[in-house]
Amino acid sequence: MSGIEEMFDPASFRRHGHEVIDLLADYLATSLAGQGKVLDWKAPELENLHWRAPLPYGPTLSPDQLLEKLRNDILPAGLAIHHPRNLGHQVATPLPMAALCDLVAALTNQAMAVYEAGPAATLIERQVIRWLAELIGWEKRQPAGSQSGTVKRGLGVATELHSATAYPETRETANAAVVINEDGTVQLRIGAADLGTGAKTVCAQVAAEELGVRFEDVRVMAGDTEVVPYDLGAYASRTTFLSGGATQRAAAAAREQLFALAAAKLDVAATDLEACGGKICVKNFPDRMISFRELVQPGPGQPSPVIIGQAGFAPRNDYSFAAQFAEVEVDTATGQTRVLRMVAVHDIGRAINPDGAEGQVEGGLHQGIGYALIEDMALDPRTGRTLNPNFVDYKLLTAQDMPQIQVAFIESADPLGPFGAKGVAEDAVCPTAPAIINAIYNAIGVRIKELPASAERVLAALQEKEREEVSIGQ
Repeated sequence: MSGIEEMFDPASFRRHGHEVIDLLADYLATSLAGQGKVLDWKAPELENLHWRAPLPYGPTLSPDQLLEKLRNDILPAGLAIHHPRNLGHQVATPLPMAALCDLVAALTNQAMAVYEAGPAATLIERQVIRWLAELIGWEKRQPAGSQSGTVKRGLGVATELHSATAYPETRETANAAVVINEDGTVQLRIGAADLGTGAKTVCAQVAAEELGVRFEDVRVMAGDTEVVPYDLGAYASRTTFLSGGATQRAAAAAREQLFALAAAKLDVAATDLEACGGKICVKNFPDRMISFRELVQPGPGQPSPVIIGQAGFAPRNDYSFAAQFAEVEVDTATGQTRVLRMVAVHDIGRAINPDGAEGQVEGGLHQGIGYALIEDMALDPRTGRTLNPNFVDYKLLTAQDMPQIQVAFIESADPLGPFGAKGVAEDAVCPTAPAIINAIYNAIGVRIKELPASAERVLAALQEKEREEVSIGQ
C-alpha cells in the first residue's frame, strides 16, 4: 500500500495513527518542495496518554498542530496546497478564511473519512468552520507571540471527524423490538446500555415519532439479555446512530402491522392511513379514526392481536464533524494557562434531543480542558506503579474552573441515521486539547508538544525559547 493510499485506509489509521500523520506531513513537505518551500515538522511526543480511550484523543493533537503550522507559516505566503483527495484541486489565497476552511476539511485528523464521505461532507465542514470563526471573532486574532506584556491572550482552532461505529474492526449491528401492549402503549426492547448519556430517552423519542404515539406512552427495556435483542454495546458514539436506527426500523415494522389491522376496520387501503397521538386516521378525513388501544384490545372470546416489530441495523461508518475554538490567557511569568472561552460547533446530523446533545458536548469540553491542562497520570518508571491512583492526587476540574462555553449544532440531513441523526459523544473531546494548545501557541509563540500543558511545561518552553534567542543573538 502506498503512502497516500494508507492515509485513506481507516483500519490502518486506527492501528498506526501517528505513522499516518507523519505520512501526511511527508506528503505535504514533498508537495511544497516543488514550490521552493520547506515544511519543518516533527510530530509531538504523546506517550502519556492517561485515558483508556479511543485513538483520536491522543493523535488529534498532532495533525491539528500541523494544520496550525500550515495556516500560520504557509498560507500567508500565498501558496496553494493540493487537496489529498483530488490532486487537481488546489486551495488558493488570498481568501484566508476560505483557504482555512478547505484546508481543515481536506486535512483534518482523519482525512480518510472525508475521502469516504465525499464532497457533500466537505461543504458541511466549511459551514461549521465559518460559523465557528464568526462566533469567536477569528478575524481579530493576532500573529503568534506578537503581544506585549506578561499576560497574553491567544485563539486556537481544532477540528475532528469521528465515526459513529467501530467499523471495519467490528462488524457493527444493533437490533430492536417494538411491542404494542393491549392498552395501546408501547414497549421498546433494545440491547444498548444507557451509560447516563440519555440513550433510552433518544430511542424512545425515535420510536414515538415513527409510530405516531406520545413519548410518555413508550416504555424502554434496555440491557436485560433475557428479553432484549442482541446489541454489541455502548461505545464508539454509536448508540443514537445504530440503536436508534434499529429502533426506527422496528417501529416502522410494528406500524405496518397496525395499519393492516386498521385498514380492514376502516375499509380503506393501508396507504391511505396516518398515525398521530396514538390514533390511526384516514388521510384528509380526521374524523375516521381508530386508536391503538381499540385495535389491539381483545374481543369477546378473541385474543388480543400480537403486534411485534423487529429490525436490525448494520451500516458501515457514518461521520460526525466538529470544530472548536479556544481563547486562553497565559501568564508568561508563571506559565499558568487559563481558558477564558470555548466555542464548539458540531455537525451531528439531526439533533433528536438537543438538550441532551448539548450536555454531551459540554461534558466533553470539561473532560478535554482537564486533559489539556491538568490531568496527568504519574507512573513510577521503575515499577510501572501508578503514583496518583485517587482523585486527591489525580486532579480534575470542577464546575468553578470551567470557562464560558458556547455550543451550537449544524443539522444536516444524514441519509443513514434515524431521522438523519449521527453520533455525538467522543466527538466533543477530540478537538478540545488541540484547540487549547494552538491557542497557547498563538498567545506566546511557543509550541507545547506534551500534555498536560502544565504551568511547569509552559514556563520551561518559554525559557527554552529565550535561550535559543540569546544563542542566535550571539
